[in-house]
Amino acid sequence: MSRPIETLDITLLRNNKNEFVIRCQRIISIIVWRYTANGMFALTNVEDIKQSVTLELINRLPLIEKNYNGQVLLTTYLSVVIKNICLRIHETESSDNTPLSFNELWKLNKKNIDGGMVSDENADNDILLSNELDRFTLALDLFYVRRFKILVFLKVYFSIPVTSEDLKGCFRNITRKDLEHLLDVFNEQHQSTIEFANFGLLTVMMNKYERTSTPEESVRRLAHRYIQKLIKLMNGKTPSRAHTKDSLQVLLERYSELHTQND
Repeated sequence: MSRPIETLDITLLRNNKNEFVIRCQRIISIIVWRYTANGMFALTNVEDIKQSVTLELINRLPLIEKNYNGQVLLTTYLSVVIKNICLRIHETESSDNTPLSFNELWKLNKKNIDGGMVSDENADNDILLSNELDRFTLALDLFYVRRFKILVFLKVYFSIPVTSEDLKGCFRNITRKDLEHLLDVFNEQHQSTIEFANFGLLTVMMNKYERTSTPEESVRRLAHRYIQKLIKLMNGKTPSRAHTKDSLQVLLERYSELHTQND
């Protein structure tokens, strides 16, 4: 669980600047990680950026104490100051604007989770993973009613368990018999770790309920196109992310876990 941002107040700033700076570290960490996710800073430079921001913030404390008028929360005021410091560092010191490698971030986060460690870095990674999951969900929602079809195609492609809600959304008026058959086949394949799921059965059902005669190979290609469209949407027109098929699978697994828990 992420540690909450500690309360900041002007009295602490005036009387104990060292403690004030310590309490600012959580805000600094969150903001730097978020800018890293947007491709502003390289993942390998995060700790150096945090230190640079902290040093500049210390130098600005007298001016902050003088200018702060209490009209907004001091935490909000500090967040704006820290964001401006990050932008200045980016503009004057950064020449490599490399989008975040989600795969690197995921490996770091997974190492912390598997190792049973609870740390600020793990909490910050969780924030980024949560942000990317929101990005994935928004990209998926852009397809409106087709999102169910895309979900089924991608889950079959990546051998991720499908749900009855997925199938009902994908195939309107699906019979109970077909629904149960698809759930048994696709989810059994997942449990037996078959690498490439049965697109033949998916093709049969698609042709049946959409009244088409699409060949299986075309259905496979359609799944690939859906994957590429989602990756393109998530990375942005001017890429600010570095998502790949692997990171898409990670996000789809997380998305499926959350929606299964909420059912």
